[in-house]
Amino acid sequence: MRNKALFRNLQRLLPAFESAARLKSFTLAGEEIGLSQSAVSKQIIELENRLGQRLFIRLHKRIALTSAGDRLLKTYSIAISQVLDVVEDLMHERSREQIVLSTTTGIGAFMLLPRLAEMRQCFFGHQIFLMTWDPRGIEPAGQFDLALIYGDPDVGGIATRPLFTDVVTPVCTPEFLAKSGPLREVRDLLDCELLYTQAQIPSWVSWRQWLREFDLELPKNYQPIGFNSDYNTIQACLAGEGIALGWLRGLSNMMELGRLVTPLSQYLPTEDRYQLAWPADKSPEFSIEPFYEWLVRRYGGIVPFYPPTNLA
Repeated sequence: MRNKALFRNLQRLLPAFESAARLKSFTLAGEEIGLSQSAVSKQIIELENRLGQRLFIRLHKRIALTSAGDRLLKTYSIAISQVLDVVEDLMHERSREQIVLSTTTGIGAFMLLPRLAEMRQCFFGHQIFLMTWDPRGIEPAGQFDLALIYGDPDVGGIATRPLFTDVVTPVCTPEFLAKSGPLREVRDLLDCELLYTQAQIPSWVSWRQWLREFDLELPKNYQPIGFNSDYNTIQACLAGEGIALGWLRGLSNMMELGRLVTPLSQYLPTEDRYQLAWPADKSPEFSIEPFYEWLVRRYGGIVPFYPPTNLA
């Protein structure tokens, strides 16, 4: 109790100290906080007496901090900065200006970031905080407002609104194809470096599954290069390290820019859909319709057909 009472008594003296220390003047401090120069001086003297330490060196027409004063100013400034950060966060939370959008690293990098300006228009008047969580795209503690995911949620208590399916086909860079191609048929893939993502969702399409759709098997001694996320697989593909399985809706920007090409015409439709998701017990306090309609307009409909690059 004694410490609490001491703090309350000192608390009223600290603003005058901070202002004087920052402005290096009792007079200017008084003007800033609405006190006379003598009132500021009296508060500083009272604070020094309570602390048993001199905080200022009084020089001719100016003041300077002692080592104790410098220590107190630095600590007080840090504390005030932290308080202001919390106040700002609470104001955003109260006004619901910030929308936390959760998704996977791959969806974020390949679908949302390339068209960030378009996406922001869907949430006009709100601040967007985009965070990524793999493999499903849902922040596990439920600390999000909306999520763009592929497949069904792997946690309970999530409401969803389905969007569209995708198609999976081999993709690579034009440079890799020029070096390793041409690929005339699916069987030619077995002579190339294949990049794969370790399946963390049952419906993810693997090379083995994709090839079996065309009556082929990976050789028993074949050792493709694997990654733990689709984002890393595509990054390796963009670096020219091999051929990856690409979800064409998600990679449409890369395809349109010509950074990736399809060496074959064979596509495999996915079973799962992209979906919007949110905590079932916390319905969005903003309209999701603009974002939903933008996704359908930008990525929905018939999947674009990208003619195989090596076929005339």
